Amino acid sequence: MKTQKLTLLRGLPGSGKTTYASNMKAVLIEADQFFIDKFGEYKFNPKLIKDAHVWCQLETKRNLNAGRDVVVANTFIKLWETKFYQELARTMTITFEIIELNGRYPNVHGVPPATIERMASQFEPFHAATKLEG
Repeated sequence: MKTQKLTLLRGLPGSGKTTYASNMKAVLIEADQFFIDKFGEYKFNPKLIKDAHVWCQLETKRNLNAGRDVVVANTFIKLWETKFYQELARTMTITFEIIELNGRYPNVHGVPPATIERMASQFEPFHAATKLEG
């Protein structure tokens, strides 16, 4: 029997999250998908970022409940942002992993360099031994 898995890919915009995920045999879920309209155009709205992350969590749970492996590719700048997923995997007793990517590629959503620098200064590295509290 195959073990179900939830993988988080975290890193700055342009770090290679989506590219890495495309090589995985899992359903890819990203908060950015929330901003794709019915014509396939990406229309980011910063006022809806919380809604996008709630949608991402619900889609993850829905796909896991359907028995699928899931990879969530978001920036996850702060470690607390991974807590929902860590707890979900624990309660569903499925394999959980976090992979940090640090490639330097052009980011596909045009995030300004100043924003990426700010995100980089706030990025909290994850260590396997780190227990997420809070």
